Amino acid sequence: MAKKIEGFHSVRSSTLAVNRRLAMDVFIPVHGRAVRFGAAGEILDDDRFARLRKFKIQKVFIQEDKEGVYRQYLEELMDQIERDSKIETSLKAQMVTGATESAMENVIERVDDKQVYTDAQLQFDRFAKFLQKHDGGFGEVIRLSGQVQGDYVCHGVQVAALSVFLCEKLKLIRSDEHRKQIATGCFIHDIAAEKGGLPLVFDKDSNMSAEQKKAWGNHPSKAIEILGTLNHIEQQVIAIVGQHEEIPNGSGFPKGLIRKNMDQVACVVSLANRFDHYSTRFQGDKRKAVAEFFKSELGKYELDQLELIRKVINEHTQS
Repeated sequence: MAKKIEGFHSVRSSTLAVNRRLAMDVFIPVHGRAVRFGAAGEILDDDRFARLRKFKIQKVFIQEDKEGVYRQYLEELMDQIERDSKIETSLKAQMVTGATESAMENVIERVDDKQVYTDAQLQFDRFAKFLQKHDGGFGEVIRLSGQVQGDYVCHGVQVAALSVFLCEKLKLIRSDEHRKQIATGCFIHDIAAEKGGLPLVFDKDSNMSAEQKKAWGNHPSKAIEILGTLNHIEQQVIAIVGQHEEIPNGSGFPKGLIRKNMDQVACVVSLANRFDHYSTRFQGDKRKAVAEFFKSELGKYELDQLELIRKVINEHTQS
């Protein structure tokens, strides 16, 4: 998560379009202060974006009172991406992913705000529909978000992309509304761990302090404490968040549930979540990771789902 600057919200720099007029002032963080990078009405060219890339600035800031203006700017940009067939899939994936990452950060920070949650869900659903409608979109999203290891936001994108893709293949998505809830659950599944400042790790036996291990083992339950009191959080989202660390053979946590006591979609999200944690061991080499993952997780998950994830990864990623 970007460090907070009073009076500002962070957004992903990838949500700003090259050669498109800005609808609001945009700021970059300099020594804890917001310094204006682009003014409303200004057009940012390739050279300006090259400066952001040079200094590895992935987050920019907008003023809090311009959040509505930014949402409208983003809506118009997403509509253009959807309509314009001349835009390459790789660029579409970059823009959709960036917008989704901003929505994820925003909702995790302010999940108790129903309007923020609803706005984020609209973007999560746009992300899910992008995967369904664009050939090569899944592979591009996986490639883009896989370039950063150990980041909760990119981990959320990976888990959501893989889970939605697998759920569609397994015919578990009942409706458009259900697809949106699945995506939402995936994007906020680690909300308690992220809010608690825990490192992104493979499992609770990783190299952490005793206090961190205890907190990690309890982070799904802690998340339910956060979400369970909010009337706008759907039950499918609750099931995913509460069960994403459970494993169908009973070896997961926090409750050691077995398959028959787990939500069907949560089983798939657990598989995707565990695979993405596992793949960090191979620095994003997903083909090597899925080969080892298949062997190590055999017997823990349904064989047909393990075979499906291996097939999907091998078909949509480069060796």
